Amino acid sequence: MVFLSRLLHILPALWLAVAAAAEGGPPSDGPTTPAAFSRFQMLVIVHALLSTLGFAVLLPAGALLARYLRTFRPWWYSAHWIVQLALAGPVVAVGVGLGFLANHEYGDTDSPVHPTLGKFVLGLYVFQCVLGAVIHYIKPASAVRRRPAQNYAHGVLGLLVVGIGMYQIRTGYADEWPRLLRYGSLPGSVNTLWIVWCVILPVVYAGGLALLPKQYRQEADARYRSVAPDDKAHELHAMQDHDS
Repeated sequence: MVFLSRLLHILPALWLAVAAAAEGGPPSDGPTTPAAFSRFQMLVIVHALLSTLGFAVLLPAGALLARYLRTFRPWWYSAHWIVQLALAGPVVAVGVGLGFLANHEYGDTDSPVHPTLGKFVLGLYVFQCVLGAVIHYIKPASAVRRRPAQNYAHGVLGLLVVGIGMYQIRTGYADEWPRLLRYGSLPGSVNTLWIVWCVILPVVYAGGLALLPKQYRQEADARYRSVAPDDKAHELHAMQDHDS
């Protein structure tokens, strides 16, 4: 509770500093010091900052680590789960949780889309983390012959979580922020930054797709090494037939 209380004072102060830098001064129609914020305003601001950090920075970073490092570094999985779960997990949980708290305490029912989609993307993120652990620790029998379908599902769901999260950020600052806080929209530079980031992330990720052939060859070699010696000749013949 002490940590949360400090967050509710430090992050609004950070927002004031960013807003002042973007606009050349503090918001003319809103609070000018952290102490002037109401509890509701502090909840919304901290929710916005943490959710943006989680969905726009940490989760994409974890996905890009996996995409680029898995064919070059054996420790890629450790880096992937540390960013996706150990770092992003608390940030996403607290950020989204504060949004739910603000919505519950102040009874806002005028715009159900943002909180409803927030629940959905949070649930999808949790499912994605569980699926990642299952893929890593539980290998189906068919995994010695082909890449399991759940591996593809994990990749697609990860992109979906980031995509929905980015859309949520857009609805948050464009619709919810001016409606709930009632002292004007954020600077236009925020929307510009969001658009630029929405272009950069897919382009960088698409660049990493060039590594897929190497990744699939490495996975095929690993599957071949994992089978019993008597079965290796048969498995190698089957993979060659499949590739041809």
